[in-house]
Amino acid sequence: MDEIGEFLGWVTVVCYLVSICTFIVKRINKLLISGLPRESKVRQCYSIFMKYIIKYHMYFGIGAGTFAVIHYFVQTSSGHDSLTGTILAASMVITVLFGVVIKLVKGAGKKKILPVHRSVVAFVLVMGILHLVMH
Repeated sequence: MDEIGEFLGWVTVVCYLVSICTFIVKRINKLLISGLPRESKVRQCYSIFMKYIIKYHMYFGIGAGTFAVIHYFVQTSSGHDSLTGTILAASMVITVLFGVVIKLVKGAGKKKILPVHRSVVAFVLVMGILHLVMH
């Protein structure tokens, strides 16, 4: 059961990291790529890559939250209770819920929820590092 729990934890990490790539690729685009000529092959390829990351961001985020919950239950059912894991799993679920609300809300409400979603994402990153270091 320990191997399954560890595997699920790492699947969660991969899904989470891919989901936060949307933030990173948008920043790279803004700082580096958007200044390139429209005809640039680098700009064209990066645009395709960025669209893919943005398009699937939501699915990887939902995957991260789902695998985090499964990982949590596998770990706790085999006697591996962890305060950081509990906080982390709950935070990931909250992140997913805010993401769903962002998807459902239209207009100005979306702009109010987005900073909260991003803040929880940053908290998840810090808690994830702490969780990995402590275990």
